[in-house]
Amino acid sequence: MVVTVWVWTINIVSKNISERVFASGEYPFLFIGFPVTLDPFVRYNCMNAFLRAAFCFLLPVFLLTACSKDEYSGAGVYTDVEKTMMEQDILIQKYIQDHNLNMERDISGLYFNIEAPGSDSAHMTLNSVPTVIYTRANLRDSVFDASFGSTNFDGRALKDHIIGWQIGLQKIGKGGKIFMIIPSPLAFGNIAVGNIIPANTVLVCDVELVDFK
Repeated sequence: MVVTVWVWTINIVSKNISERVFASGEYPFLFIGFPVTLDPFVRYNCMNAFLRAAFCFLLPVFLLTACSKDEYSGAGVYTDVEKTMMEQDILIQKYIQDHNLNMERDISGLYFNIEAPGSDSAHMTLNSVPTVIYTRANLRDSVFDASFGSTNFDGRALKDHIIGWQIGLQKIGKGGKIFMIIPSPLAFGNIAVGNIIPANTVLVCDVELVDFK
């Protein structure tokens, strides 16, 4: 498409009205032809004025377009972890509803129910070594493993346990008991634990905090 733009200028020498200026709209570049009969000084000023006007018009359009793209380019885009959390959250809520459970949801995405708060005198830190009695299962209620008595995992600090346990066990005191449903990103993620726990598994954990030091 070719657009014809009329620009009226006065020739300083002849006092005549200039001819017309042509601009092509096919590309983002402006191709301008001024009458050769115009005084060079007038031609220069006409071209300069036209280009300035075009620049002032196109710059805001460019900036608005760029801002719009930046604002919405990331909309609806989620990381793999976020997608997993959202998908598993739906499954967890269904499990809670099917089992008629009373659960709280931590901001991390962990679901928990404090069955016994335990001692109020002190709570663990990430550097504490917990001694627990636990069972771990999946959303089909298939038990993966259990402690069959108390264990401190050979002196493992809380910071070296899965994130779900780090969050949940700090909510109770010594002698407390907590039931947790842990999305896989807060558990073992996409890593399988031997032949016991498959990758990307939601863990259903019942943990009693026997002691910690």
